[in-house]
Parts: sequence; C-alpha cells; structure tokens
Amino acid sequence: MVQEAEEFAAEDRKVRDKVDARNKLEAYVYSARTTADGELGAKMDGGDRERVKEATREASEWLEANPDADKDDYTEKLKELKDVCSPAFAAAYGNTGGGHDDAAEDHDHDEL
Repeated sequence: MVQEAEEFAAEDRKVRDKVDARNKLEAYVYSARTTADGELGAKMDGGDRERVKEATREASEWLEANPDADKDDYTEKLKELKDVCSPAFAAAYGNTGGGHDDAAEDHDHDEL
C-alpha cells in the first residue's frame, strides 16, 4: 500500500512538473509577445522585433501542435525562445537608457 502511494506521488510530481514547464513556456510567449508589441518593442531594432515576433508565433504554434509534450520538450522550447528574445530585449533596454545608477541610489538611504 505504501509502495502504491509512493508510485502515485511520483506520477503526480511528474505531471505537476510537466504542467509547470508548459505554463512557464506559455507565460514567456505571452510576455515576450506583449513586450515586442509594447513600448520596449518600439525601441527595438526592426530585425530584432521581427525575430521576437516570429519566435513567439512559432512557439505558440508548437504549443498548440504538441499538447502532450513532456517536461524536457517544454523546457527546451523555452530555452530556444529565450535565446532569441533575451538579447533583443537587452539591446532594446540598453537603448532606453534603462541603466541602473547604484551611486545615486546610495544617496537615497539615510543611516540610522
């Protein structure tokens, strides 16, 4: 009986991990698409923006075509998408002057 419970628990973890991986991919697709269509996307290089849009479209289509993929498949697809999106977003963020000035922040804190 204990062994059966352990087997069910292991199966539950496997299903939960798969669902979590799929949700992470879906969330990233949505976030990347929204970012590319938003204010930061307007500051992106045109080629970068199109690559991001194409990558999110392909990932979305892949999700629809592969509802029974396993956790590793979702994780790999997320990595592929991030490999396209992250550099484009970083470059666009750099173009916005979004750097962080630690020196200015240090002056905002009073010592006790």
